[in-house]
Amino acid sequence: MPKGVDPLKITAQEAVELIEAKEKKDREKIIKTFTEDPELQVLNGRYGPYIAYNKKNFKIPKSQKPEELTFEQCKGIIDDGTQKTDSTKEAPQKKSKTAKTPAKKTKK
Repeated sequence: MPKGVDPLKITAQEAVELIEAKEKKDREKIIKTFTEDPELQVLNGRYGPYIAYNKKNFKIPKSQKPEELTFEQCKGIIDDGTQKTDSTKEAPQKKSKTAKTPAKKTKK
């Protein structure tokens, strides 16, 4: 529900309109699906189009139009994306801790 709408004071007609608007927005979110693999979808998101596959998201290059992507092109983007994430995420080198020696006491 949009902000500023009181759920206790909404009419049945307004509720139906809100539900229809939500369903329309959800339908427009899906740009393309593939029969070869139903989990592979081209979606329109908040920051532009992307590919969703196995609960992971992959960025579509700006040079390609999301409506014209084929199944093979999407698989290629997914393969490139998984290779990049695998190779770039290395564990940081741990710094060796130097043992601190207590300060020497001075004679008075």
